[in-house]
Amino acid sequence: MSNKKAKTDWDHYYGKTYLITGFTRKTTENLLIKLIRKYIPEPAKCKIAELGGANSCFYKAINTQLQPAQFHAIDNNTKGLDLFAQMTANDPATSFENVDILDLKPTQQFDLVFSIGLIEHFDKEGTAKAIKTHFDMAKPGGIVIISFPTPTWQYKIARKLSELAGIWFFFDERPLKFSEVITVSNNYGALQFSKLNRMVILTQGFVVYKKF
Repeated sequence: MSNKKAKTDWDHYYGKTYLITGFTRKTTENLLIKLIRKYIPEPAKCKIAELGGANSCFYKAINTQLQPAQFHAIDNNTKGLDLFAQMTANDPATSFENVDILDLKPTQQFDLVFSIGLIEHFDKEGTAKAIKTHFDMAKPGGIVIISFPTPTWQYKIARKLSELAGIWFFFDERPLKFSEVITVSNNYGALQFSKLNRMVILTQGFVVYKKF
């Protein structure tokens, strides 16, 4: 992941998860599962790709509750992918790739492509390219779900307090407005759903698209 500012240390993140995310992850997980059930009619036949999926926080819930035909994680952090491999060692329906999503050349397409907290770790051009990669990975008519932090007053206060406390290390995180994400995504699919999730401390935007 690239940015002119200091980069997030993902090895550190996977070694010791950021405190706030532990409290909010379940809320995000519940919404993600709800959206998959709504927009994927037969999850058990679904092939899913998670971009930025090293040591996936959501694999266990998706696998337990939906039992998809395939779960494929894509990331360029070796430590996180090693943890993912350990977690999924007994599941033949899982696989992963170690590749930067900005350099990804898809060799297969999926019924569902999603990311949670990924596209905000790039500059504007990189974010647009990362969004396009989601749609490149999806089958025609497939579903794309993207979640990203949004610059609400709640987010700004929580981030500032975290920075002051010395527990913030997402240094290249760039909270995104819906307009930026939707403007790019509209080039590749039809918007099905959007939501500002204020139930998490660092407020999240969610969008669901159906690929053209």
